[in-house]
Amino acid sequence: MVMDIDNRPALIVRSENARSIYQKGRESILFALSLLAGAAIIAGIAAIMVQNRKVVSRLLKLRNEVHKISTSGDTSARVETKGKDELASLAVDINGMLATIQNNREQEKKLLESLEVEIKKRAEYTRELIHELKSPITPILSSSELLIEEINQEPWASLAKNIHRGAVDMNDRLDDLMDTARGEVGLLQLHAEQLDLVPAIKRIAGEMTPLITRRKQNLILKLPEVLRR
Repeated sequence: MVMDIDNRPALIVRSENARSIYQKGRESILFALSLLAGAAIIAGIAAIMVQNRKVVSRLLKLRNEVHKISTSGDTSARVETKGKDELASLAVDINGMLATIQNNREQEKKLLESLEVEIKKRAEYTRELIHELKSPITPILSSSELLIEEINQEPWASLAKNIHRGAVDMNDRLDDLMDTARGEVGLLQLHAEQLDLVPAIKRIAGEMTPLITRRKQNLILKLPEVLRR
């Protein structure tokens, strides 16, 4: 519709086009939209692949760093924590765990050092104690040996022998205590030997005989054959 200068309808023009032109235009628009959608899908897939490759690359790098730390045992090392995604958060957690392990190892080292100092102090105290205890045993040993040589009358001879055996046993126990102190500081070397029980049992029976006799009792020693072999 065409208007005149007074804004009144002056001419009406009507045009009719073939249906095929509209259909082709619609098909063209749909084709263009399909191309755009396909391009968007391809671009999205490409972006996802690039992102996945980047994530996998960072994950492999993180794995290699953790493996290197676990192989070397160096808990003071740290992994890279670039970024603000889940991998970066995981790296931060790994560094926190490494810091905790390192702190625990340092505390354990300090405790071991303190324990070694205390063990050395106790070993030194044990040596001093053994030295003080051996001093009075020495004259008992020498005096009992002299009594055994000079006294032949019973029951005094047996009593002298018992005193001597008791002093010898006490001296042996002090030597065992000294060996224990040496073992605590790593200076003791053990050598396995077979033990003949028969002399030990007879010695114990001899030590108990004066006490049993004083109580007017009898001690009968019967050893099985297996101990006599």
